[in-house]
Amino acid sequence: ADSYWAYDAIVWAYNSSIIQGYDDNTFRPAKNLSRQALCMMLANYMTLEQKDVSGVELAGLMKYSDADKVSEGMLEAVDLISSLGIVQGYNDGTLRPQNSATRAQAAAMLLRMEDAITQLPDLVTEPAE
Repeated sequence: ADSYWAYDAIVWAYNSSIIQGYDDNTFRPAKNLSRQALCMMLANYMTLEQKDVSGVELAGLMKYSDADKVSEGMLEAVDLISSLGIVQGYNDGTLRPQNSATRAQAAAMLLRMEDAITQLPDLVTEPAE
């Protein structure tokens, strides 16, 4: 409902293709956010900001013993965000992609995202003729 405290932010994120709802046309804003879903949102934000990630060597997931736990549709996004050092694993060598992201983890990821995004080049688009 439009009285929900985060309604405007949710509508902006949805309209910007940063987030999407569930297959049953619900959004469930009070549901916990998984670490892999947060990675997907951050990767989508890079697309919105027109950042060129083609030069990023995607190998971040290989170092985690539980990389096979990443949902198939999120593999590329999680690998990108991991390769950029935005999401980091635990001391035991796991990423725990389906665990809920804590507020502290989300805050740390947002700070790392801010640093990473300033270092990535912008996509070069050809001018319209």
